[in-house]
Amino acid sequence: EDDLSLMKSRVKDFPVTIDDRGRMKAGLPGAGKHIKEADKDILEDLIKRNLLFHQTTIEHDYPFCWRCSNALIYFPRFSWFIQMSKLRNDLLEANNKVNWIPQYLKEGRFGEWLQEVKDWAISRERYWGTPLPIWECDKCEEKLVVGSKKELKENGGFVPEDLHRPYIDEVKLICPKCKSSMTRVKEVADVWFDSGGMPFASGEHPDHYPADYICEAIDQTRGWFYTLLAVGVLLEEGAPYKNVISLGHLLDKHGQKMSKSKGNVVDPWEIINKYGVDVVRWYFYTINPPAEPKKFDEADLGKTFRRFISLLYNSYVFYSTYNIPDSKFIIPDSQNILDRWIVARLNETILDVEKNLNDYEIGDAAKVLELLVSDLSHWYIRRSRKRAEALPVLRNVLIEISKLIAPFTPFFGEALYKSLGDGVSVHLEDWPKASKKLVDSKLIEAMNEVRNLASLGLAKRAGAGIKIRQPLQKLKIKNSKLKISEELLKILADEINVKEVIVDSKIKEDVELDINVTEELKNEGNIRELVRAVQGLRHDAKYSPQDKMVLHVDLPLELQNLLEGNKDFKKDINAQEIVFEKSEKTDRSIEIDLDDSKVWLGIKSDS
Repeated sequence: EDDLSLMKSRVKDFPVTIDDRGRMKAGLPGAGKHIKEADKDILEDLIKRNLLFHQTTIEHDYPFCWRCSNALIYFPRFSWFIQMSKLRNDLLEANNKVNWIPQYLKEGRFGEWLQEVKDWAISRERYWGTPLPIWECDKCEEKLVVGSKKELKENGGFVPEDLHRPYIDEVKLICPKCKSSMTRVKEVADVWFDSGGMPFASGEHPDHYPADYICEAIDQTRGWFYTLLAVGVLLEEGAPYKNVISLGHLLDKHGQKMSKSKGNVVDPWEIINKYGVDVVRWYFYTINPPAEPKKFDEADLGKTFRRFISLLYNSYVFYSTYNIPDSKFIIPDSQNILDRWIVARLNETILDVEKNLNDYEIGDAAKVLELLVSDLSHWYIRRSRKRAEALPVLRNVLIEISKLIAPFTPFFGEALYKSLGDGVSVHLEDWPKASKKLVDSKLIEAMNEVRNLASLGLAKRAGAGIKIRQPLQKLKIKNSKLKISEELLKILADEINVKEVIVDSKIKEDVELDINVTEELKNEGNIRELVRAVQGLRHDAKYSPQDKMVLHVDLPLELQNLLEGNKDFKKDINAQEIVFEKSEKTDRSIEIDLDDSKVWLGIKSDS
């Protein structure tokens, strides 16, 4: 561009040294040769005429055809322009009314492009394309721009059935100046001009103008995003969109552009068939902010699946496993603190997701949903496993989540919804309505503190090498941040597996754990280990929670006496009978180490 400006200031008639095929013209050094092959001839001519100032070799980037890899050349062409530089202020004013995602593009990459906007070369010397509606007089070179079919007729022409080439080229007009014949110019419109005219492509004023939002890759700040705005401003219609979501490019895991020649292209169908299209969708929503480049690594899809889809699916599996078939669903009104907490989190999430979607912050909305699903699985279900009354609450939460995720993961949202009820389709449901009254912020904050204290307590356990199934006597907490109710302290005690939680502001750390294991606590821990082992056998045998079975057990007399004296053991494992002898006829069996002794366990269905 700088070279062109300098030459225009020094040379009256701009010299064109190559033809349309990139070959040197006759009478010039290297005549008939391709421009890249004529370099030596040009150099020799400069030396011969004593015009060579300096000779060297410089290594630099050079453009090549992305299809055939041939070197490209730049050379001047005569073109039709729209003088966009005169509309710079109008473009900037229109852009100020647009909401950009990310926001910095508005004043940054796109805004700076508008500040330096250049006149737009809209013509191309091709056969296919939208013919420029410009006619030139064959005699006086007067030019006429035709704006409609009606104007074609008014200027002495006719309207062909097809307005493309070659038919439009047959239309001759009468010059308004000298009355001679006028012929259409040979050029067609740049396809980017076509793309910018998309809202008006029907030939009538669009009903929905401006559009609510558009979405494309970040390079379209100088492509489609710009041409849409340019045409809208040219037609005095203003910005053609209210919101723009700009996306970063997809790269390979090393940050390189994907290319067939490099062998780093990923087959999308292979990935979709392997992981499911909704996993791929969720990956792109959450991997990083929209405008940032995506370094695609297939391993991240597995993490995405486990972090969200699998977690939510397993929450559904828990419900379907423990729910009583054909039970009538009633929307619960529970006063249990865990139920009130998850309902508060659900309604809080609905509000947050709705706000983010209204702001076109898709990634933030998805991450809010991830947090809810994590809370549901890792805390609510974990702490509610023994409460049958939690199942209606869980079902209600899962149904509402299926509605929330439907725009993000349409197939998984539909499958979850239809697995939970008799509705026709989640996509025919109304968007969930949140109740601000149910968003108990104090309860949410207090539960967060309980979970934080639980993490600290479990870290103390791990540091002492004590399994979570081994009960301990007490946990002391400083609790300087907020007052925690007795209900929440009970949840904390269950999570840490201690008999009591004591609030003591005098302790040095946030938590202190009593790690002394008495004989009584040790026996209780042994019972829990046996329960865990039997539940593992039930799982391996594919028993449902309702299936009764007979437990065969072979263990030392001391442990047998412990089992016989425990009233809850049979109920905890859902056993019809416990037989203290080995059996060859079992569905599953296992031998474990318990309290320095070998214990054999076997189960047999009682049905």
